[in-house]
Amino acid sequence: MAGNLEGNMFGAKPVLGSKNDDIAGNTAISLIKRILNGYGQGGFSIGFNGGFDVYSSDVRAQVEDIQDTVNDIDDAILTLTETGGTLTTDGTEQTVWTNNAPAGLFTPKKFFIDFTAQTAAETVLIREYYRIKSGGNYIEYKETSYAAAQDPDLKIHDLSDNRYGIKITAQKTGGANKTYDWEVIYEI
Repeated sequence: MAGNLEGNMFGAKPVLGSKNDDIAGNTAISLIKRILNGYGQGGFSIGFNGGFDVYSSDVRAQVEDIQDTVNDIDDAILTLTETGGTLTTDGTEQTVWTNNAPAGLFTPKKFFIDFTAQTAAETVLIREYYRIKSGGNYIEYKETSYAAAQDPDLKIHDLSDNRYGIKITAQKTGGANKTYDWEVIYEI
C-alpha cells in the first residue's frame, strides 16, 4: 500500500509506504501521542524513513495553541453564573439578593439594577453589606442614592470577594413604588 498523506494538523506531509503502514494503521492519535511524549524534553525530531520530520518549534506552537484552547474552555465551564429577578419597592429596606453563608471564599463580580421605571419623584437607596466573621452580623459597606430618573438607566456595582456573606438591599425613600429588574454575576 503506497500513498501520500496530504497533511495533518501539524502541516507535515509524511510519505506512507510499506515500511510504515503500521503508523498509518494506528491513526493520527498514535502519532500525536508520540509527538506529545517528546514535548517538553527539549528539541526533538521524529523521522520515519526520511519521509516525515516534525521540528519542536512547530509542534510546541501547535500544542500550546491546543492547550490554551482547552484551558479557556475549562475555565469557562461552571465558573461564572448569575441570578436575577424583579423587586417592587414598598418603602421598607428589602433584601434584593444575599449569599448568607458561602461554603468558602465567594467571588461576586457585579450587581446590575435597571432604573428604567423610575421617574423624577422616586429616590431609591442601594446598600451593600458584608459579613466579615463566621456567625457575625452584616456590616454596611456602601450606600448609593439614586434620585429622579436615571441616565443611563442601568447601574452597575462592583462587588468584593467575601468568605462569610454578602447582602444587597434596596429601599424606596421617596415617590411611588416601582419595579426594578436586577442581576448578580458571581464565580463559583
